[in-house]
Amino acid sequence: MVMADGARADIFEALLAAGELPNIEHHIVARGSSRRAASVFASTTGPAHVPFVTGLWPGSADIPGIRWFDRRRYRPGIGGVALAMRSYCGAQARLIDRDLTPAARTLFELCDNPLSVFGFVTRGVHGRSRIGATRKLWLWPQSRRSGHYDQADAWAMRAVERIARRDSELIFVMFAGIDGHSHHAGPDDERALASYRTVDDSVGRIAAALKRRGTYDDTMLVICSDHGHALVHTHLDIAIHLERHHQLRVAYHMGKTLTRRPEAVACVSGNGMAHLYFRAGDWARTPTRDDIERCHPGMLAQLLGEPAIEIVVSRGGGGALIVESRRGRAELSETATGVRYRPLGPDPFGFGPLPAEMTFEEALGITFESEYPDALVQIAQLARSPRCGDVLLSASPGFDLRERYESREHRSGHGALQRLHMQVPLAVSVPLAEGPMRTADVYPTVLRFLGRDCPAGVDGVDRSRASRTSGEGPADSDRNGHSGGPR
Repeated sequence: MVMADGARADIFEALLAAGELPNIEHHIVARGSSRRAASVFASTTGPAHVPFVTGLWPGSADIPGIRWFDRRRYRPGIGGVALAMRSYCGAQARLIDRDLTPAARTLFELCDNPLSVFGFVTRGVHGRSRIGATRKLWLWPQSRRSGHYDQADAWAMRAVERIARRDSELIFVMFAGIDGHSHHAGPDDERALASYRTVDDSVGRIAAALKRRGTYDDTMLVICSDHGHALVHTHLDIAIHLERHHQLRVAYHMGKTLTRRPEAVACVSGNGMAHLYFRAGDWARTPTRDDIERCHPGMLAQLLGEPAIEIVVSRGGGGALIVESRRGRAELSETATGVRYRPLGPDPFGFGPLPAEMTFEEALGITFESEYPDALVQIAQLARSPRCGDVLLSASPGFDLRERYESREHRSGHGALQRLHMQVPLAVSVPLAEGPMRTADVYPTVLRFLGRDCPAGVDGVDRSRASRTSGEGPADSDRNGHSGGPR
């Protein structure tokens, strides 16, 4: 499994059509399938890696963002906020395996002698099988500072070529260059495009190593991406905005993790989305939209008026979520098998007429080609996590929600519900069933290929063509035994 972190679906397809990814075309697409898949909310490295490795959405896995706050762990006093906050953008990245829900069973835990190169989620990979784990502690920060990821990708390519000769049931390798170069220079910059070609070169080297071992025909090759990218022309630093325009005492990463007695906490991911948490009288309980409005009158309306913010999600009564945009407002809730969606006037997404209730599969099919692929399910799943924000923000196209403390300015970003962030390329060297799919579906599909049982309760659906022709799959057994209700 080759994770081309940050690869955008349309760019991947254009390079493939132009013959610039010949190894992916020959060794994967010609033998199997190439398509787009829906990523997750938050569409950012970390939470968006979780579905591939666990079959769970971020809300189910309790990894709601690359940054989050856990009000259950908050204790007043110096350092109390910092102990309840997490950022996987630095040294705390090594804690993601521990933070992952204990119920999750990773592919690494289910396979023999798994190997990981630069992997983000690595529970089940031990010792020297975590290849590059020490190196990336200095190599990735160096790449971020310089804006050049060629050295990191070159090292990953050499490592995977070497370990493809080893006896392993599962090899996972992450290439960070596409994402890094897209952030710093733009998704269609030549440095980013060169990183796509590096991934293609690695596929050729992997295939050659497998042929030398005589295992080429028996190996599934997967090229995947966790999120897309879109250009950013304007930054709204949401934490600073809350301080300046609403006079709130805000805790946030890098700048003010040691804030005492905070009234709000801001955690940005990608930087196209943000979790906002509010004391609203008491940190011990999660406030509703009405609670926040009573404590901070007019604040949510003001956020909705900001050009940088497209979607605002808060909690209503009875477990429902309130989804708002400048277009309108709607109520969204999860049912036993899907979602219930009720616009309260004009639809906030502009979807047009929708069924009042949809299964998870129906919601994916109806929204997949829209500007907000799978948005209804992805908002609902994120709210499953106790670490999810009281208010969720999804940025408007061309904007992001963080400016300070980035080592280099982000000229492109991700994390939001926008189509360019949410639709990702997926190429697999075995045939897949027709129809839209999600990144979480890779997990059960891989396990079926390996002849291993898929754990009950995962969010992904087996999309291998064999499962459809044999009468299995989502039409007969939605979500591999998970009822779809909140965990």
